[in-house]
Amino acid sequence: MGRLDEQLLGWAEALCGRVVRVAEAVAKDGASRRIADHTLSSGTAVGANLFEADEALSRAALVECLAISVMELNET
Repeated sequence: MGRLDEQLLGWAEALCGRVVRVAEAVAKDGASRRIADHTLSSGTAVGANLFEADEALSRAALVECLAISVMELNET
């Protein structure tokens, strides 16, 4: 459907790439593995939920996906 601005989706995709690179760098230290895993999970969920919001079939689904993206972004 394309409800969201392409620039926002591009930003989300770039963020996911940066999160993956940071998580890989942090994971090299065994003690930080759990932090890296959580950062990777929440950081990539931001983009996944924004892309899902972009294809939402209803306004309620759009708002729900956007809210989840914000929560995941705060965790990251």
